[in-house]
This record gives sequence, C-alpha cells and structure tokens, in this order.
Amino acid sequence: MILEKGQKWMPGSQHFPTCSPPKRSGIARVTFDLYRLNPKDFIGCLNVKATMYEMYSVSYDIRCTGLKGLLRSLLRFLSYSAQVTGQFLIYLGTYMLRVLDDKEERPSLRSQAKGRFTCG
Repeated sequence: MILEKGQKWMPGSQHFPTCSPPKRSGIARVTFDLYRLNPKDFIGCLNVKATMYEMYSVSYDIRCTGLKGLLRSLLRFLSYSAQVTGQFLIYLGTYMLRVLDDKEERPSLRSQAKGRFTCG
C-alpha cells in the first residue's frame, strides 16, 4: 500500500488488522479420527494427530481395511513371536546345560583329588 500526499499511516487501520499472538489454552492436543474408506471395511481406519503448542504436529494413520489383511498381519506377528520365543528357549536351555554340567564336574574332580593325596 502506498500513501498518497496528505495521508498519514495509523497502526491498526482497517486495511491492515493488527496481529495478536494466538491464545493458547493448553500445551498439547490429541485428536482421534475414526473413519471408513469403504462400507465393507471390517474395522476402518484410525487417524491420531498430536499437536504441541499449536506449532508442532505429528499424525499417524492406522488402516484396518479388511478382515483378511488383519488376520494375515496377526498371523505374521504370532509367527514372529513364536520364532523369537523358540530361539530364547534354545539359548536358555543351552545356558542351563552349561551351568549344570560345570557344577556337576567340579565336585567329582575334588573327590577324586582327595583320594589321591592320602597320607598314611
């Protein structure tokens, strides 16, 4: 905007509204939005959005569109957790065998050593 001769600039005029900082009512805001893309969807989709100080926002979209996909993901997770549990049990069994074998061998060596060194 250019002022013509005889005009004076005044802050807060009608042409330029004064800018005031937004009123903050809290630190963070979390919103959940549940929706369906298709009426045949099993559960639907969930959108989670978190806003901090009205400046930073993070959102995550979780889609559960079909029962078949949901079951496939569940079976994949169960398969992975069974595999991890099996590996853990194998390592735990190997460790326990080592510990028990070490404890069983030590007393037998001591009893044989006591029998060898007898004074008489």
